[in-house]
This record gives sequence, structure tokens and C-alpha cells, in this order.
Amino acid sequence: MNKTINLFTIGFTKKSAQQFFELLINAGVRRVIDTRLNNKSQLAGFTKKDGF
Repeated sequence: MNKTINLFTIGFTKKSAQQFFELLINAGVRRVIDTRLNNKSQLAGFTKKDGF
């Protein structure tokens, strides 16, 4: 049995948290997987904050 999985990427460095999550919600995204090697880099944007 073959199952199709749709996989997309999204940039976040020039988006506010609100813009980022609105894009995901409006696209009907149900799951997000963070695959960044280092989430504390200078390019991490809003995701550098504790509790993200």
C-alpha cells in the first residue's frame, strides 16, 4: 500500500510569529516538524525566544 505524503518548507527569518502561524493555519497545516540543526543561530528570528 502506497501512501502519499505532501511535504512543504517555509521560511521564517523575515516573518513575525503572527505572520508565520497565520500562513500555516491558512494553508491547513496540521503538523510542523522543526529540522533546524541550530535554533539559536543569528538567523533564528522569532524562534530564538524561550518557550518556542
